[in-house]
Amino acid sequence: MEAVCLDLDDTLVDARGSWHDGFAEVTSKLRERAPGFAALGSSSEIYEGQLRPLIIAAQRAAGSSEWSNDYARIGFRKLLGTHASLAANESDAIFEAYLEAWPRHLRLFDDALPALEALRSRYRLALISNGLGRDQRLKLDRLGLHDYFEVCVISEEVGVTKPEPGIFAHTLEALGVTSEVALHAGDNPHHDVAGARAHGMRGVWVNRRGGRFDGPGDADAEVNDLGELVTLLAG
Repeated sequence: MEAVCLDLDDTLVDARGSWHDGFAEVTSKLRERAPGFAALGSSSEIYEGQLRPLIIAAQRAAGSSEWSNDYARIGFRKLLGTHASLAANESDAIFEAYLEAWPRHLRLFDDALPALEALRSRYRLALISNGLGRDQRLKLDRLGLHDYFEVCVISEEVGVTKPEPGIFAHTLEALGVTSEVALHAGDNPHHDVAGARAHGMRGVWVNRRGGRFDGPGDADAEVNDLGELVTLLAG
C-alpha cells in the first residue's frame, strides 16, 4: 500500500454534528412559539427524521448527484411551512442564519489528528470529498487539515462526484499512484466503499455510528474509527 485516501464529512469531521448544532441554534426561539414544531422531537431528531428526508427528496427531484444549498432551502421551507406555519421568506431567513451558524460548530473527531499523523508517516495521503468547494475548503482551513494531504479533491471543483470512478482516477493521477496500491476509507458504503472498489482500489468502511452495511458489494474492511484504520494497516 502506497497511498491512503480519506473522505471528509463524518469520517474526519463531525459534519452531521455541526449541522445538528447549527439547526438547534437557529430554531431555539421557534421551538418556544411553535408547539407543533417542538412536538416533533429534539433538534437532532427533527433534523434527521424530518428535514434530512425533505432535503434528499429535493435533490432527487432535481436529478443531481452534486450538492446545492437550494435543496436545503427547499427542505427548510417545507418543514417550517408545514409544522411552524412560516411563510417562505420567514423560512429563508432562518435558513440563511443556519448557513452562518453550522460552521461555528465544526469539530474533528478525536481520533482524526492522531490517525493522520500516523498515516502520513507511512503513506501518501489524499482527500476525496463530495460537496461545495467553499464549504469543504472552509472545513479544511478552519480545522487545520490542508497540510496533511498532498492532494485534496472536491467534487464541485472537478465536476464529478463519488461514487463515479472519475473522481478516484483524478485523485490517483494527481498522486501519481495506481489503484492497486491505493486505499480509500469513508463513512458512506455507496460513495466511498463501492466507488473506490469499482475503480480497483481497496475500500474501507468507517462505521462510526454502529450501522449496518448497505453497500452494493462487500467492503475490504470495516473499522469503527480511524485509530482502527491505522491498526489495520499496521497489521
